[in-house]
Amino acid sequence: MRFIFLAALCCAGLLWGAANDLRAQPQKKPNLYAPVTKLTPATDAEKDKGIVAWVVVKGSDLQIQLSAKSQVQIQAGKLVNPAKPADVKVGDLVSIWHGDVADSDPPQTTADFVIIFRPGQPDLPGR
Repeated sequence: MRFIFLAALCCAGLLWGAANDLRAQPQKKPNLYAPVTKLTPATDAEKDKGIVAWVVVKGSDLQIQLSAKSQVQIQAGKLVNPAKPADVKVGDLVSIWHGDVADSDPPQTTADFVIIFRPGQPDLPGR
C-alpha cells in the first residue's frame, strides 16, 4: 500500500513539473517565425553584460539579442526540451518572442523566449 501511494506521489510530482514547463511558454503568437540567417557571437564586453549572441532571421533586418536571461527550448517532434541561447545555430527554424524594438539602425531588440524547431523521431507504433 505504501508503494502505491509513493508511486502515485512521484507521478504527481512529474506531472506537476511537466505542467510548469508548458506554462512557461508564452500564450501569445511569436513576434517572428523564420530560419536563422546570421548568428554573431557576443564580444567580451557584451558577454560581461550577459549577452550571448546576436541573431538575424530571414525576412527581417531586426537584430535580436540572445541574453543569458532568454528562455530557450528545443522542440523535436513532440518532445520539448530546455536549452540555452548558445544552442541556436544558423539554419535553425525558430519562433521568437521579443520585447520593445530600439529606434536604431539597424533596429535591435532582446529575445524573451525562443523555440528552436529541429527534426524529431517519428512517433511510430510498435516502438
